[in-house]
Amino acid sequence: MGRPTVVAWLLLGLAIREALSFWTGQQYDFEVWIRNAYWVGPGVTPYQVFLPAPHLSFAYLTVALPSVGFLPLWTMILVGIYHVYLALPWSNRWLLYFLLKQPEVWGDVLLGYLLYRFVRRESGREDRARGILAFWMLFPYPIIIGAMWGQFDSLVTAFWIAALLAETACVGGSLLGTSIFLKFLPLIALPYHLVRDRVRGAVLVGFAVALPILGTAAFFLAFHWSLPGFEGLVNAQVHGNSGGMTYASLLESAFLSPYLEPTPFYTAFSYLWIPVVLGVGLWAARRFSARSAEATVQAMLLILIAYMLTRQDVYEQIVIYLLVFLLLDCILWHPERRRYLAWVTGVATAYLLVNQDLLLQLLGPLTPTALHLANSANGSPVLGPLRAVGLIVLGLIFTVVLLWLAWEVALSPRGRRGWTPRTPKEGSARRGPSPGN
Repeated sequence: MGRPTVVAWLLLGLAIREALSFWTGQQYDFEVWIRNAYWVGPGVTPYQVFLPAPHLSFAYLTVALPSVGFLPLWTMILVGIYHVYLALPWSNRWLLYFLLKQPEVWGDVLLGYLLYRFVRRESGREDRARGILAFWMLFPYPIIIGAMWGQFDSLVTAFWIAALLAETACVGGSLLGTSIFLKFLPLIALPYHLVRDRVRGAVLVGFAVALPILGTAAFFLAFHWSLPGFEGLVNAQVHGNSGGMTYASLLESAFLSPYLEPTPFYTAFSYLWIPVVLGVGLWAARRFSARSAEATVQAMLLILIAYMLTRQDVYEQIVIYLLVFLLLDCILWHPERRRYLAWVTGVATAYLLVNQDLLLQLLGPLTPTALHLANSANGSPVLGPLRAVGLIVLGLIFTVVLLWLAWEVALSPRGRRGWTPRTPKEGSARRGPSPGN
């Protein structure tokens, strides 16, 4: 038998994700998607607190929950899916859960295909391109985050990678703008592109900024939403929330918060990521100034690490972005960095398992027993403190790994090549400008 084809790997990855999709979901995040899909419409802004959706919400999760912390594109995707559900002849919550997971599932599969395209384009080697595709289709971490948890960061990353593959600034800016319209995080890449690429960067950034601004305004005008609540979204995106999987978990723990609370420390810390990310982006534009895919990936790695080290609310789904760029870097240019990939994956997976109570919190749609067990363990006088301390320790380890990787990316000699050095023949056969040009 021959090697599996690209289509075969895509179908296998899709089948795995679909099989895990309809009966799983994070007890708060996915429930928020359900309530947005049900309640939001003309005159009903998504930026408010929602009660359960009758006959669709988890029957045992009856508390009011705040809405999404994103621009309205994701909510309107959920609303559109709900209207498709209403048009179908069947009516049960499992079908709706399945439909609501489709953007996450297909976004992750699309991301795998784009990684395949990226590696094939940069290396000229089909075997390496299929290798990264096979890896991503079977990689448990994004499968848990997307198909089971219900987070859509792979979809956001897919648009980000597609922007780097685009051959014109207008197309690249539109794709990056769509990524930002879904989630704010790709904004951190804009200073780098603006300074490094000059005129082309200005066009790219212009499209990337204009699309989410104009799209948000269009939704507000079309659906007559009120602004109160949206201001809270902006504040939350600027300040962040407490906790996270870095040293921030220690700073905001019961061990240190009594000593730091009376001071303006937390206020200053909540804004720290803005000047740091801006400064690192400007520095990266000089350090990685070549208009090549390699320079762009190195810069994105460094900027993402800077964001994760200074933002107070870094959670498991944010690691998806780092893993994608680190995986590309390891396969195309720096195979010696595979140890960093292993450390990032290992620590992030351990944190995910502990924070989600061995994934019990993702089984809420299936049975209330899973959530009762998770909540009982968290409230236990023994297991609760152990879990809290374990998360702090893992956060500190993850911080050390990020600093270790940042040192390697920022100070390593330039020009080292990886598994896929491009021969002159391969380089001449490649068409179009490099991604990120």
